Amino acid sequence: MKNAKIKEFYKNLYAEMTEILKPYGFRKKGDLFRRISPDGILGEIEIQRSPGEAAELYSFTVNLNLTISDPSIRHDFWENYFPMIWCHLGDRSEGGRGLQKWYDLYYYIHPHLQAQIVDGRFPLRHKKEGEEWETTWVPAPDFDEITAEVCDLIQNIALPFLLSVQTKQEYLQLLKKTETEREFSVQRGPEVAKLYAKVFGREFLPLLSGYIRSFEEMLESELSDDWSGYDEIYQQGQKERAAMLGDNIAQLREIETELGKT
Repeated sequence: MKNAKIKEFYKNLYAEMTEILKPYGFRKKGDLFRRISPDGILGEIEIQRSPGEAAELYSFTVNLNLTISDPSIRHDFWENYFPMIWCHLGDRSEGGRGLQKWYDLYYYIHPHLQAQIVDGRFPLRHKKEGEEWETTWVPAPDFDEITAEVCDLIQNIALPFLLSVQTKQEYLQLLKKTETEREFSVQRGPEVAKLYAKVFGREFLPLLSGYIRSFEEMLESELSDDWSGYDEIYQQGQKERAAMLGDNIAQLREIETELGKT
């Protein structure tokens, strides 16, 4: 019965999401809604379920993913892409993007928790060190409220955002924006840099210089740490990480040199 209720929840949520997204060219596979623009910009809305055995039961979060494809390669629509730019949809004072929000479904599958809900609120106990336990009553939204909130965020935040990045130049402008706005996570490794150099040419040089500085700062931080107090396995891991960072810097500098010749 518990599984049936959760499955029915996701079925209804995806039906609502499909109604919103399908007119704009999004297609669904599993927990993923994907759209590819004529300019090769791949936009995704991903329902990420909690890991492990609880994946079908307990909680989920919503991710927004963007990737740009290699124009010289013909890709399958459902090829397994790794996001190059991504962010979370949910808790944020402005914009509706940034801080990750998990929607918990515990209340609807655990009889002990369900029994504690009073007038739609759940008692959350908490305490600070040296103080007595306190109880705060927090909202315990039902399935319809969760579906309505997620669909509202998709309709008013996710969809306009993804549709605003459909061309290579719009993607490049967003890439520049990610250097100052921390709501986004970005891939900056050599493989991604090679693709960006291929797609954007010399326009990518200022960003590439920033990527190199970022790796240099990480390497400097690693080398400045004192590892002597840790065991050999940890020290070896840190040495390998430092070597990997150094290799990434060398590869990025090669890309920078080649791009500077064009």
